[in-house]
Amino acid sequence: EGDISVTAGTEDHTFDVVTITLDEAGVLKIMGETSAENNFTIYFEVAEDQIGDDLMQDFKLTLNANYLPSALGPPNDFNNTVDTNEEGTLSGTFSGRAENNDGGLLELTNGTFDLTY
Repeated sequence: EGDISVTAGTEDHTFDVVTITLDEAGVLKIMGETSAENNFTIYFEVAEDQIGDDLMQDFKLTLNANYLPSALGPPNDFNNTVDTNEEGTLSGTFSGRAENNDGGLLELTNGTFDLTY
């Protein structure tokens, strides 16, 4: 339960259909979709019970293209913080630049996730 929200460029997106699975290695796999009629998705993984900065793995945002965290370095960093990760609750924030396959950059701001599982 819960949702993931982010402003991508100038558009606000809320991923309110969220599936969370825990694999055998102790990794939470989070898939968010919108209830709106589009194919927008967000995906990331976080190790169970870890809190701190830059813990998201395999982040992928799909809007009109697939966006992955920018690997260009400063000032194009992608930042994330996991604030809560225990007893079935996962919450935190993310922001920064994501890049598509064509090298196009997308500024992500106000990214939040507040989930229970």
